[in-house]
Amino acid sequence: MSTAPTVLTGKPALPARVGAANPASAPTSVQFTIKDFIRVIRNRLVLIVVMTILFTVAGGGLCMFLKRTSPQYTAENYIACEMPQSSLLSPDLMLPRQDVIQLNAASYAADLTSEGFLNKVLGHSRVQESAWYNKIPKHKSFYEELQNAFSARPMRNTKYIRVTMTAGNSKDAKDILDTIIEMFLDDKGFSQNQTLSNNKDALNKKILEFNKQIQTKENEMDTLSTQAVAGWRANQSGGTVVAQEISRYHESIMLLNAEINSLKSELARLEAGANDTGEIQVSGNVLAAVEQDPLILGLRNQITNLIQQRDRLLERFGEKHREVRDYQALISVAENQLNEQRNNLVNQYAVMEYNNLQDQLGTYQNQLAEITDKYDRALKTQKQLDDNAIKYFNIKDELDRLYTQVELYNQRIGEIDTKINNSEAVTVKRGGITVEPNRISFPKQSIFLPGGFLLGLLAGLGLAFLLEIADDTVKSPTDVMRFLNTPLLGMIPQYESDNKSRDVVEKIVATQPNALISEFYRQIRTNLIFSAPPEEMKTILITSGAAGCGKTTCAVNLATALAAEDKKVLLVDANFRRPKLSKLFPTEKSKQGLSNVLVNQATLADVVYKSTIKNLDILFSGPLPPNPADLVSSPQMKTMLDKQRDHYDYIILDGPPALIVVDARIFASIIDGTIVVINAESTARGMAQRLIRELRSANGNNRILGILLNNVKTRKGGYFAKTYESYYDYISSEPSVMGVLQSGTETKQA
Repeated sequence: MSTAPTVLTGKPALPARVGAANPASAPTSVQFTIKDFIRVIRNRLVLIVVMTILFTVAGGGLCMFLKRTSPQYTAENYIACEMPQSSLLSPDLMLPRQDVIQLNAASYAADLTSEGFLNKVLGHSRVQESAWYNKIPKHKSFYEELQNAFSARPMRNTKYIRVTMTAGNSKDAKDILDTIIEMFLDDKGFSQNQTLSNNKDALNKKILEFNKQIQTKENEMDTLSTQAVAGWRANQSGGTVVAQEISRYHESIMLLNAEINSLKSELARLEAGANDTGEIQVSGNVLAAVEQDPLILGLRNQITNLIQQRDRLLERFGEKHREVRDYQALISVAENQLNEQRNNLVNQYAVMEYNNLQDQLGTYQNQLAEITDKYDRALKTQKQLDDNAIKYFNIKDELDRLYTQVELYNQRIGEIDTKINNSEAVTVKRGGITVEPNRISFPKQSIFLPGGFLLGLLAGLGLAFLLEIADDTVKSPTDVMRFLNTPLLGMIPQYESDNKSRDVVEKIVATQPNALISEFYRQIRTNLIFSAPPEEMKTILITSGAAGCGKTTCAVNLATALAAEDKKVLLVDANFRRPKLSKLFPTEKSKQGLSNVLVNQATLADVVYKSTIKNLDILFSGPLPPNPADLVSSPQMKTMLDKQRDHYDYIILDGPPALIVVDARIFASIIDGTIVVINAESTARGMAQRLIRELRSANGNNRILGILLNNVKTRKGGYFAKTYESYYDYISSEPSVMGVLQSGTETKQA
């Protein structure tokens, strides 16, 4: 038997946007978003406020109780840290005066709270005679009690240390604080001179070390200054001796390289000509030398004389004269001798020139090797001189630093002598007179009330989130997306009415069509129609994980909403365990139903009940069979559903809970799709996940059309938060005439 939604307080809300989305697109990761934080806070706001108020009141009450039983008084004073302008004793630390004062103040504050000093204070007679001292239990540490009651903190950007003492009465607080200050000032007056003397001894020791270093550095400089003095000294032209040698060697190397390259080019040219002609190439110098040879000159003079004589005879006798021809023959012989002699001389001179060039090249190469060797040695010498010079000047800089340091240390020693002889140079002084406190320092309302408020707020928030984490039901569309990975068809809010009859909500779409819940069912109908083509969604099973989720109510109202769309609908009570439709629609036909049809005791036409709701037929479960699972899995069941596809647009099966009996999973394997009803107030996440898993494993082709989230509460900041007000402002709250007529007709029929 399904349970109708319970009564809610407040106004109904508008439906959230839902649809039959692809299940694969639903997120599966569990994340707690900012919206979830805000939702939890708004849902548990009353709890958070109550916890906050309780803790705040408790804090105020505790403050009043402690004021009466254990009041505390705090005396305070200041210690001034006076630092002269040049009071630094460490020559390596040069800080501004204000920074030094603050550093000393922090150091003195640490001394004031040190274990040795506080134990010394506890030994003072004035402290031991105080009521504060005598009230300390013997099993407790006197040092720890004083450490908790006394504090010394340097004040930022000032020269003062704030010292306080807390005790059960004001007189003890003042007296103990005065004792601590006096003892500290006495200790510092003695220890300061001792510290200055120690610093002076340390500085003198440091000066001796520096003097030893100075002597060592001066010896090193003397050694370096005697090495290669000539290399460091500049000559009249301004350069050093070694540097000028390097420059001269470099210039000679450049000239020799130029000469060698020139000779190599000339030899290469001569050798190239020899390779082409088989003879050494003749240069212009060779030809000029040949032409100046005495033999060549004599032959040319002889030819010139013969030509002159031939020319005279030619003028007298003509060219055919015998003597003219004889001279012409002599000239030819002389010219041949000249050419032969010239060729011989050219070859001789060319060989001589080639040999001379090779000899000259060898000489230049030897000179280049010698000068290059000298150049390399000069470079090494110069590098050594440069290294020595660098060492020399580095040592000189180090000596200058040491001289400066020694001078500074001597100056520090002079300052220390001045301070030791000057009794006014005490750096720690009392800041003023300690006043006996007249107000309670603890407890304070300004601390306990805000503290109680903050603790209450944190406790309320923690309890709210703890309750939220402990609640594992599926309450919202976000939970459906996160945990079920299944599309959401829609949500049904809790029903609110003075009429406690369950018939009202279980048939509310028919009896109150203008009610907000009816609008939600129509929205679910729309989402269902758009989730799949009509021919693929003829038979629909409505089931849940357990009894009491409201699946029968959802089945009846969804069937009524589909029938209102002028769709012919058959509503089948397929729950052979605990049928409900016969109670909602009482009639004589309810005694027979689906079980009779499946065992061939009746035809479907005999047992189908045409309800007073237009287009809605009802098939009751009939007598309860002894073997419901066998009856559901019989071939007659599938045959009956297949035959009714041609007569009805939708066949809605109100099935049993799928996790309790196997019938629902058998139905899921033979119908087109399944709608899963989840009660937002009772269905756990694990149950819902198992339900989806079981339905999907019933048949590989089974299709879960979506989740119908039932019995959703109206929550502050949650779902349906502003729905009632906006819905009833838009739609009249009075029931329509058709709704009244249908309700009256159905009541009369019942």
